Amino acid sequence: MMAMDAQEQGKKSRDTGLQFENQIVKMFIKYFRESEKRGLAYRVTPPAFHPAPGDVMVESRDCKQMFFIIECKSRKVNSEGCINTNEIIQKEQFHRLMTFAEYGGRIPLYAIELRGAVTEAYLVPASELYLYSQMQRDFQPLDFIDYKLLRIKFMKNYNYVLHDELVKLLIKSKVVSGWTEKNL
Repeated sequence: MMAMDAQEQGKKSRDTGLQFENQIVKMFIKYFRESEKRGLAYRVTPPAFHPAPGDVMVESRDCKQMFFIIECKSRKVNSEGCINTNEIIQKEQFHRLMTFAEYGGRIPLYAIELRGAVTEAYLVPASELYLYSQMQRDFQPLDFIDYKLLRIKFMKNYNYVLHDELVKLLIKSKVVSGWTEKNL
């Protein structure tokens, strides 16, 4: 079997990331529908050659605290079942996310999908993930167990499910103001 060239590998990684972003959007839409709340979740598609502040926006008329901007990361885990936090937080992207959140009043989150023997995902406040990264630790799933998304198999596909306890926890994570280049 021939090894994938860099261009094919890049396309596969991008496609996996887009699938994960779409799953996050569907998860929020399903949450709004099942909880009978009016809300929107949508992917951000910036103009060509302009970086987006995040991948997904979420807002609700019925639950005004659900005003999120989400950066999605889908990564393969290493042999220990974790990933380096630097693979999640990239300085420029993090700065865009936090600046947009501060100016727009959104709560910044990271949706992190860990692909390995078992695939799982977490929805983590950006400020908490940033503090964790400053300790120069790998992303350990057990450290973020409170932020784990449920993953349910329906027919042949797996879907992530948002639950009320996680929503309450995320809403408590406020917008962190005062992020500057010096903080990064």
